[in-house]
Amino acid sequence: MKKIVLIAVILVPLFCFSQSSRYTDLKVEFTSPEDNSIVQSPQFIHVTFRVYNLGPDTIYETDTVRYALAHTFDANGALRKNPVGRLFVPGDSIEYRDSIWVNSTKTRTDFQVSFVRLVRMYGPDSGKFYLQEEFERDRANNRDRIRLFHKGSTGLTSVSKVNLRMHPNPVYFGKLNIQTDASSEVSGVVLFNQSGQRQNARLNIISRNELELDFEGLADGVYFVKINVDSSVITKKVILCRE
Repeated sequence: MKKIVLIAVILVPLFCFSQSSRYTDLKVEFTSPEDNSIVQSPQFIHVTFRVYNLGPDTIYETDTVRYALAHTFDANGALRKNPVGRLFVPGDSIEYRDSIWVNSTKTRTDFQVSFVRLVRMYGPDSGKFYLQEEFERDRANNRDRIRLFHKGSTGLTSVSKVNLRMHPNPVYFGKLNIQTDASSEVSGVVLFNQSGQRQNARLNIISRNELELDFEGLADGVYFVKINVDSSVITKKVILCRE
């Protein structure tokens, strides 16, 4: 009787181990914008890509997709981590949308948007045990790229014509002061996050050429301020860091 109990204790963990390992093969394709589309700085390029589960195992809503996008003028893409959010069975696909900022005076016919970190899926243990994507071998179809025509920005050169001052940057106390020369007038200020989403920031008008942007309620991180000054549009990067 003791021998039977001992065998059962050994076999159960082995059975559980085999059932806990999951493997899946992924395929990634950009669906927009279309190849050879024209983009002009400064702007957010809004991209859409689709991830296919080629099997053999299911990806669960508690799993995480991770990737990073970059472009020809900036190869340092920020790592994205998003929950899958639903059951993702073999043969199924999920569409993801993201935005990437481009701001350059260069015109390039070979401008590209691509993944600098391949699309990966991770289980709750960050991929150490429960989910091993691509069998740890074939990852060739985990990448894709869009080839675009980039027209250099003319808005960047207008910065030299307008004496624009923004301080403090980084923003330590939640408020950014924006000033221009007395002969200029600020007609609009819009704040975007890194994904190109417009943010609700309160704008306090001090005078025709001085404003204060209030970041109250926004998380620390990188933002872009789009400012209309006279006939120019200027976009500046600011960092919110209260600590």
